[in-house]
Amino acid sequence: MTLRLSAHELHGPDIGPAPARTRTPVLFVSLCAGVVGLFIGLNSAGQRRNTRSQLSWLGFFLNAGIIALAVCAVVFFYFARNPQAK
Repeated sequence: MTLRLSAHELHGPDIGPAPARTRTPVLFVSLCAGVVGLFIGLNSAGQRRNTRSQLSWLGFFLNAGIIALAVCAVVFFYFARNPQAK
């Protein structure tokens, strides 16, 4: 049994990229959450009372990665936009 899809089925109106009005808030929320997590991890990593500072550093670097990925996504979607679709 093989699955065959035509070009119309692959690029139909229900299987398209997310519209910009949906993409922008998601990227903004991910950037804000990453920045908040980054500062929380950085603030708690050097505390003397913190017995698990390795988890604070892990959270710091994971949130730094999330911020980097979100910035890359913003740049990608900015350059990949369709200027004729306005």
